[in-house]
Amino acid sequence: MNWFFAAAMTVAGFSMVACEDEPDKYEVSGGVPTVKYVRLTDPAAADSLLVGQYMSNTVCLVGDNLRSIYELYFNDQKAILNSSYITDHTLIVDVPKNIPAVVTDKIYMVTQAKDTVTYDFKVLVPSPEVNSMSCEFSKPGSEVTLYGDYFIDDPNVPLTITMAGNVPVTNITKISKTAVSFILPANAAQGYLTVKSIYGTGRSKFQYYDTRNILFDWDGSHGGLALAHGWRDGSKVWKAEDENSIDGAYII
Repeated sequence: MNWFFAAAMTVAGFSMVACEDEPDKYEVSGGVPTVKYVRLTDPAAADSLLVGQYMSNTVCLVGDNLRSIYELYFNDQKAILNSSYITDHTLIVDVPKNIPAVVTDKIYMVTQAKDTVTYDFKVLVPSPEVNSMSCEFSKPGSEVTLYGDYFIDDPNVPLTITMAGNVPVTNITKISKTAVSFILPANAAQGYLTVKSIYGTGRSKFQYYDTRNILFDWDGSHGGLALAHGWRDGSKVWKAEDENSIDGAYII
């Protein structure tokens, strides 16, 4: 029993030494960092140097003493650092996904001693993405909402919406980054919408009042099937166009 106890203690001692001995443990170094350039992480594109990158994309900083970086900011947005991707000469990081409130076009590298080193770099914001509409068949004069992303209303360059035929939207009621509401113009016509911000112009992935490829329109007005098609003729649930219809006759 004594021999077994002594052996167990010996093994435990070795385990404790092994746990405490971490020669590769990451530690923030002293001094200040130097960034020589920023590149893509793809080895095949390592020669493509960057002066800017879109939000949420990954970049690699190349330089010296990069383990001295304790905090990293793109403009005024703090980046998330992963020590597994930091060496003395490279630092892989994602550009923050939030749009900067104060644009300086710089990366700020802050050391543990609170020294700050800057590097010129632009955070690129995508043009508006217009993915869907609250009701694509809403009537002129009604309020609708576009859903997507990057609907940025800059004080100096206001967000604008244009209907097909270059018909401008003049009454925008609410704007957020992912949604914008407005009153449909009286002369709104079928077609794509475009949304323009300070960062560019985006076109909708759909057409407003799209009458193409209609299978069933219940009155044949858009080339679709009317009544007497399908598993029932629809005569008992068919309604002629009235104040409740979106476009022509309908069934309920």
